[in-house]
Amino acid sequence: MIKVLYLGGITGIQPPPDLVLFVKELVSYDGVALKLDPGFNFIESFKPFIEKGLIAQESQDFNIEEIMSTLTKYKKLFVELPAISKKLERLLK
Repeated sequence: MIKVLYLGGITGIQPPPDLVLFVKELVSYDGVALKLDPGFNFIESFKPFIEKGLIAQESQDFNIEEIMSTLTKYKKLFVELPAISKKLERLLK
């Protein structure tokens, strides 16, 4: 992410603020997960989802409606995740 921001500064192209916040949250969740389970590998845990997304993107089956439907299903989780992570952080201190 630092490289993306650096390149954005050089070229004048800025990543969308939502993307920056999303990556920041992922880094936070990774830190919380490592405190709860030092053996947890965030990248390996999400690898199947990433691979599935890349395969879908390359295939004819890529369907924006399906993606939106899935995101809608998990909307509550995404909304509540920052509060949950803050609670976990307080518990771990």
